[in-house]
Amino acid sequence: MGYLTMGNIGNGFHSSYLIVFSFSYFTGICFNYRNRIEIESKQLFSRSFSSGIAHEMRNPLGALYASQEVLLELLPESLTDDPLHNRLISNAEISKLRNIIKDNISIINNGHNTINLLLSSIDNQKISPNSFHHFSINEVINNALDVYGYKNKSDRELVFFQMNKDNLFFGNDILLRYVIFNLLKNSFYYKDKTNFKIIISVYSKNNETIISVKDYGKGISSTSIKNIFTEYYTSGKKNNTGLGLSFCKKVIDAFAGSIECYSTENISTTFIIRLPIITSPAVDKMKYDLMSIKKILFIGNQNKILSDINHLAFFYNFELFYKKASLYNIADLDTNNYDCIIIDINTINNILLTELQEKIATTTIKIIVIHHKNDAQKITLSKAYESYVFEYDHIDKLQQKLITQIFTQKKPNNILFDTINSNKTKIMIVDDNISLRLYSGILLKNAGYDVIEADNGLTALNYLQETTVDLILMDSQMPIMSGIEATKEIRTNNQYCSHQHIPIICYSGSLDELQKEHLVNVGITDFLLKPSSKKTLLNIVNQWL
Repeated sequence: MGYLTMGNIGNGFHSSYLIVFSFSYFTGICFNYRNRIEIESKQLFSRSFSSGIAHEMRNPLGALYASQEVLLELLPESLTDDPLHNRLISNAEISKLRNIIKDNISIINNGHNTINLLLSSIDNQKISPNSFHHFSINEVINNALDVYGYKNKSDRELVFFQMNKDNLFFGNDILLRYVIFNLLKNSFYYKDKTNFKIIISVYSKNNETIISVKDYGKGISSTSIKNIFTEYYTSGKKNNTGLGLSFCKKVIDAFAGSIECYSTENISTTFIIRLPIITSPAVDKMKYDLMSIKKILFIGNQNKILSDINHLAFFYNFELFYKKASLYNIADLDTNNYDCIIIDINTINNILLTELQEKIATTTIKIIVIHHKNDAQKITLSKAYESYVFEYDHIDKLQQKLITQIFTQKKPNNILFDTINSNKTKIMIVDDNISLRLYSGILLKNAGYDVIEADNGLTALNYLQETTVDLILMDSQMPIMSGIEATKEIRTNNQYCSHQHIPIICYSGSLDELQKEHLVNVGITDFLLKPSSKKTLLNIVNQWL
């Protein structure tokens, strides 16, 4: 409008304006298109990933369904010795029932692990390497073959695993198992073909570990192979999302490896997975990057060791904490705050070391125990920690030991006691969920504890006026009186003075850090996620008793 009314500007149309307007218009279109493509890509990945999780849960759920039918078949409708009506269950059948239930627990745990790992591993459309450690390929594949949800028991006999030498890979065991599951599932789709079988081979070649999964099924056409790892692409399968192999490729790419497919129609299909050895430059680069998120505690008084660790902290950019052994209180140790603890054994006594061992026994914190050649002091270590002892010599050896320990998965040293001493310890379970009380109560009773059950905080307080208990498992939210209110009463009311200092474990479905901090201030001793496994439940009870 200004151009038309203001005659002083000009009397004609300037082509330069057209160029400017056109450039702005098309630039805007390009940016809008790029943003739309990026958003659609993220949406596609999210749909792919969520559908992939749902798809991968079908196998374990199918296996659980089948096993439940077997349980119903084995269990009599009622227990009686009248042969005309029902029969008593035999010892052999009890053994079968127990084995089926153990298998079901394993299937459920694997399903939980897979979902949790997959959800926590995704970062900006890529697999996050934060959970990567050294793992045995032999153990991972054998475990995958043991827990895979075979539709028929005879299907396991169709799979053959051969390995000349076990190899380590740097990655995640659950993710590699996920890949093996997918390849097995795809292979079994054509198991009805004559002479069908699956051969899994592992061997080394050119500083790589090769995993070969070959099936003698229908095969894949040459036109389909080039798209085999493309999302939503399927080849000759009904009710298939086309998500499994694309996600498998993301997993192997995250391991700095590669996956390829070769096939001859009506003969065989072979998937080749190439993984770098753990000393390769690609793996070293991943470890270097991951060290920047690690938190390491040094306990000791040796300035030379501290200086060397400081140099390593500067090089790898990890967070270093330092405590003098003589001033350190193990009770103050936050087991959630460190990935590794380095201890100068020359400046720590047996009592302090034993306390530390007990404190971190059920955690995944790595330990490095440094000693010197001429140490006169002798420290007794449990066998579980012998492999962590390191003779200090030079910063290079310390660096190598640190990287090895950080990325070698430590399995919690769970020490469970089958029986408790004859003076039975009494535990109170306070929860409005009757099934959870029943489940936890059975586990604790079988471990030798006496168990009292209460369905809310007020009932628990009434019990405490009449009886003495040694530990309380308390749900935080309950009707009539919550666990929080009951804990406040126990800690502050003189009516319960005999219980004011006993451990009260908050037994909850989910808690964030702010909620935990509030509960600690109220008087909660520790936390337990429900439902917990037998090991987790008994470990935390044993720890506080």
